[in-house]
Amino acid sequence: VTIDRTCAEAGIVTGSYFTCKGARDITNYPNLTAPTQVTVTGANTFTLTWGGAVTATTWGGVVILANGGQDISVAVGQNVQTAVIDAATGWLTLTGNATWTGTQAGDYVNLYGARAETTGADVGIDGAWQTVSISTVSLVLKPLFDVFGNRVSPNITSLASTNCGGTVLMRTTIRAHDMMFLAWTENQVMLDGAGTTRADKALPVNMINSPAVTLTSTTIAGTAAIDSAFPNPVGQGFRVANANPAAMSAAGDIVGALATMIGALISKPYALPEAEWTYSNVLTTTSDVVAQTAAGAGLRRHVTWIGASNTGASAVDVIVKDGANTRLQITVPAGQFVQFALPTGILSTANTVLNVALSAAGTVRVNLLGYTAP
Repeated sequence: VTIDRTCAEAGIVTGSYFTCKGARDITNYPNLTAPTQVTVTGANTFTLTWGGAVTATTWGGVVILANGGQDISVAVGQNVQTAVIDAATGWLTLTGNATWTGTQAGDYVNLYGARAETTGADVGIDGAWQTVSISTVSLVLKPLFDVFGNRVSPNITSLASTNCGGTVLMRTTIRAHDMMFLAWTENQVMLDGAGTTRADKALPVNMINSPAVTLTSTTIAGTAAIDSAFPNPVGQGFRVANANPAAMSAAGDIVGALATMIGALISKPYALPEAEWTYSNVLTTTSDVVAQTAAGAGLRRHVTWIGASNTGASAVDVIVKDGANTRLQITVPAGQFVQFALPTGILSTANTVLNVALSAAGTVRVNLLGYTAP
């Protein structure tokens, strides 16, 4: 790209962001939706990447310095493909590559980069115009005149149909009608037509953004339910329950902090009172004895405390088993009582019986405390 002043004067340096739009050949040179960085190659020149790896020539369009690395918002998304001016009305009709959007009747626009397809010659229509109508790919513009009747639009009143490129830019515009200001000693101001339903006294307002807000009765819901994708921001509070909830469907899903029905927060290794269990029995043989049956699909038996009293004549081991697999084995001396709190707990395999047994025949009372959870 060659400019008519130095890159330094224009504030262009290697790494500056530019956007490109409005080429006649939109296949090989589509509008950039994200700005691209340039490399300064000379006092008045710089290069940038636009289009794919092809050898092609096109004309028309605009190369614009993108402020803050952001794409420009005033460019209409369609490109000019042909231009023709009706000699009788002086109105300009532009054919776009797709249905025109982003402008409507009454808007002021600026046409830029209208260059002939084959020669690159200036078509002579760059400048300010006013939108008259849109019919799919046809955009009709009329010339603008100032309050003194001087023509503002390019002074071209006739143009045969010409294949060309070009881009349409929205102009910042304020329009008002039927406005009246009256000043009194109290410095009051009145807008004629305010509060009426008369369309001819309306003050046009363009909303930049109008997000939809939906309220159901008077209830405002959160952004995510339990077992849904993790929301941002995160709601606060606890989920109360009197039974363990089902396990989440996937790792990374949101899970609410769990509390009892009176709001007491539950933290590991404790569980809902309804999920707790106890076991107490006197063991005399080495055979496996069921302390807790299989809990069901996806559920485990968690052991948080064990106590054993040996009333026999010899020391013996108490063995806690996950099915047939030993998970804990402790020695209880003759005539002694031992107990262990298990902060990290012993847990069985899901849906597997929890067994206890002795390493040798004897007389030992075994007590277990725990809870059932996934």
